[in-house]
Amino acid sequence: MRLPSLRRQKRTDMAKEIERKFLVDHKKLPLLAGYPNCIRQYYLSHPGSFPVVRVRIIQNEMSDQPFCRMTMKGDGDLVRDEIEFDIPYSKAEDIVQLWGGLMVQKKRYNITYPNVLLGKPYKIWEIDVFEGDLAGLCLAEIELSSVDDEFEIPEWCVEELTGRPGWSNYELAMNGIP
Repeated sequence: MRLPSLRRQKRTDMAKEIERKFLVDHKKLPLLAGYPNCIRQYYLSHPGSFPVVRVRIIQNEMSDQPFCRMTMKGDGDLVRDEIEFDIPYSKAEDIVQLWGGLMVQKKRYNITYPNVLLGKPYKIWEIDVFEGDLAGLCLAEIELSSVDDEFEIPEWCVEELTGRPGWSNYELAMNGIP
């Protein structure tokens, strides 16, 4: 019986996450309506190591059962490799119990924002309102289809944080607000 090679092979089907992040002035935000996703993110990685591994437990007020995902993210600022898959709630809780990890707690709202000046379709912005140790922090993220994807920056985005040290969710969980 021949065993498969354990040598690391380059994958070509791995997803690329292209994302920009902004600090939000919550006083300028429109009313955050609807049912937010209440998110607990547990980080299982050693500080400074890649990939960053997390378990996300998502509870929506419209659903009885939490939705859970495990994610591995590579190094990078604007573009990075990402592998994500669903896991059962019981497994997510088991992982959290066994490995603990740093945690970020937040409510996520989705806002559809027009690209009127660019004459392009609407974009979906994810607004994260942090709780717990990070209470008061509000961030916005937009996922793009390419690094050249154009979009309008809403007036409530007051500072771009993409690639700035200390502002990834993992770093916020480790060190708090920079």
